[in-house]
Amino acid sequence: PQDRLRERLGHRIKLLRVERDWSLKELAAATHLSVSQISSIERGANLPSIESLLAICRAFDKKPSEILLSIDF
Repeated sequence: PQDRLRERLGHRIKLLRVERDWSLKELAAATHLSVSQISSIERGANLPSIESLLAICRAFDKKPSEILLSIDF
């Protein structure tokens, strides 16, 4: 289940970034996270911390519950 969560959440974050036509660098700047951190989240290698997830949600103007509901987990 945790692997599936990492994969789905990472994929959803990547889709949100691509929809906005943002590079990894642009999302990193908006969230104050590193490019490598975001990349590893998007690839499903790492699950974001609560703080990182909140920063990503703020960058996309989304509630964490919206993103978690959208991944059907």
